[in-house]
Parts: sequence; C-alpha cells; structure tokens
Amino acid sequence: MTFEEVRLKLAAALAPVADDDPYVHLELPDALVPPCLLLSWDEPWLDEVNVCNGFAAPVVVAVAGRLVPGAGMTVLETMVQDALRKVRTTGMGVRQVGGPRVFEMAGVTYLAARITLRVPVTF
Repeated sequence: MTFEEVRLKLAAALAPVADDDPYVHLELPDALVPPCLLLSWDEPWLDEVNVCNGFAAPVVVAVAGRLVPGAGMTVLETMVQDALRKVRTTGMGVRQVGGPRVFEMAGVTYLAARITLRVPVTF
C-alpha cells in the first residue's frame, strides 16, 4: 500500500454507519466538530526503510469533545473501543493506544486519544 492508500483504507473502515458515529477527517481540517476521528501520521512516519518499502505509522486521533467537565471520558472510551474494532478489519497492526490527553486545534482545547498503527507500505 502507498501512504494515500493507507489513509483511504482507514477512512473506509472507520466511516460512520449510524447517525451518531463520529465523522472521519481524511485530511487535516481547519476546525473540528467533535466527536470525530482525525487521520494523520505519527513519529517516526516511516520506520525500517529499505529500497522501496518500510513500515508507516498512521494515527487515528479520537476527539471526544471540548475539554469541559462532564461525560467526555466515557465518550472517548467508547470511541476508542469502536475504532479499534473497525481498524481490526483492515489487517493493520495496532502499535499503541495513548491515554486521554489534551489536544489543541485552532485555539480550542479538546479531550482526545491517539491510536497508532503499524502498516507495511511501498513507495
């Protein structure tokens, strides 16, 4: 798979099915409407590189909501569990799932968690 194919495959697997499923951002948006999933890349982006392939580290950022008192943690836990179930269908390996963290975008602070995957890619 190429980098773009990885993102497209993830977006398809994570795509909303029910009305209350989170929106999936395939590209970096200028603003978020949580709950949503944001597809990006982790560091290092590419690992174990040789002549024409290596292992990429796509990341799914689960954004539960603005950082305010309330049920944000429960929303985040549910989002991460659902995303992991859907990612499993892609055959991509999960490298790690980060704990709940503050995530800032466009001057707004959100509650989020990162699911980092490990995927063989060619280029």
